Amino acid sequence: MDLVKIWSLIFVLLFCMFVYLRYVSLSSTHWYFLRKENQNLNNVSFQQEIFKTQILDQRQKNREKLNSTKYTKKEVVTVNAQIVTIPVMTELSMN
Repeated sequence: MDLVKIWSLIFVLLFCMFVYLRYVSLSSTHWYFLRKENQNLNNVSFQQEIFKTQILDQRQKNREKLNSTKYTKKEVVTVNAQIVTIPVMTELSMN
């Protein structure tokens, strides 16, 4: 009878170790890698935001250069509107 108790205790101990290794340790490992990849994603998105602000800054500088050039003449182009008529004989619908 003592031998059955010892084997049952060993079985329970091994079962608990298996459950711990299978679920607890494995899930913590997955969470570790998930956190690591989220940190990488945050770093990449932060770098993307930095590049976006640099691009916007450069666009603003270019716009200011275009608008504030003192030596170029700004010419105003006047466009005369012309009325265009479409022929009446053209059918635009399918029968």
